[in-house]
Amino acid sequence: QALTTNINPLASLGFLTKIDANTKLRIGELVHSGIKVRKITLDTTLFKNNLTFNDVRVDDLAGAKISVTGALSKLNAMPQFDNLKVDFKTKSIAALAKILKLDLPIPAKTIGKVSLNAGLNGAILQPTLSTKIGAIGATVTLDGKLSALPTHSMIDADISFQHGNLAKLIKATGSSYQPSGKIGAIKASTHLKGGLLDLQLTNLNGVIGKTKFSGSAQATTN
Repeated sequence: QALTTNINPLASLGFLTKIDANTKLRIGELVHSGIKVRKITLDTTLFKNNLTFNDVRVDDLAGAKISVTGALSKLNAMPQFDNLKVDFKTKSIAALAKILKLDLPIPAKTIGKVSLNAGLNGAILQPTLSTKIGAIGATVTLDGKLSALPTHSMIDADISFQHGNLAKLIKATGSSYQPSGKIGAIKASTHLKGGLLDLQLTNLNGVIGKTKFSGSAQATTN
């Protein structure tokens, strides 16, 4: 018998279902615990259990820019994303990592520019996600479905990865291994499905330099 759930992860915000409101707020600079946040814009509409982010953004958080548009609907039931878009970009993650006390696996200087463009639709516990991430000179895309429900795969999505210079990428990760000769770029794509206990990679295709590869893989944990 299939499991069903009525869990609302935003239940604590239930009071919003009794309010209709327009919010427009602009702050030049906000300081909290020594952290400066500049040029904050909050423009939202709460109407009939729908929260619309007309223009929500921070133009300077330790050099990073963040913006959110789209909506959360059905706040009185199972909330869902309605074309919710999140954009993030920074020329260097160093300052942000410092104030947020992030333990980066590799030096911030090596990571370089970081960008994130994500789009979410559907039920908050089973959304579809389309995202593009840039860091260390590499680009990663993910398009598919996520799920927090035990009756569905945690992830069911197409993933791609590319970098213009594999040798440079390996060096950036801090690995002691350095390939000899010129390797060239790396480009790969696959379909990823499963969860923590059973993960499958199918339709794996790619190219390293001039060498093509393909295949599939499965990781199972008992």
